[in-house]
Amino acid sequence: MKGNRQGYLALILTIVAITVYTAASAQEETPASPVYSSNYLYIQEYEIGTGTAPSDAISQAQEWVKEFRATGEYKSVRLYIHNTGPRFALYILIEPKSWQALEGGANKFFAANPGVMDQAFNWGRHSDNLLSEIPVD
Repeated sequence: MKGNRQGYLALILTIVAITVYTAASAQEETPASPVYSSNYLYIQEYEIGTGTAPSDAISQAQEWVKEFRATGEYKSVRLYIHNTGPRFALYILIEPKSWQALEGGANKFFAANPGVMDQAFNWGRHSDNLLSEIPVD
């Protein structure tokens, strides 16, 4: 049960962070940076919880990837696995079309999956990383 609460909290915090950052970005225009591009990569890491059947965790993540793709807000959404060494984790890599697409995609995902917060999570730990590409000539 404790793992489920951590999963819910991680998912909620992810959505809140995206929403807050998107709202802040929309309010203040910043000039284009010569260093950073508008190409973003959003990486979600889900460590498979103790006692969870890997096939269950993979199936749940595969469904999430399909639902994220169905929103139409992302250039691509892919699922990767880290299964060497002591860590066993899944990674969802999302390439949003824009900052606004992060929030739009999350909103569409939850609208299409109203019961997602009632499902048991298969994750022991979760983290998010939002990256901005640095162009290299």
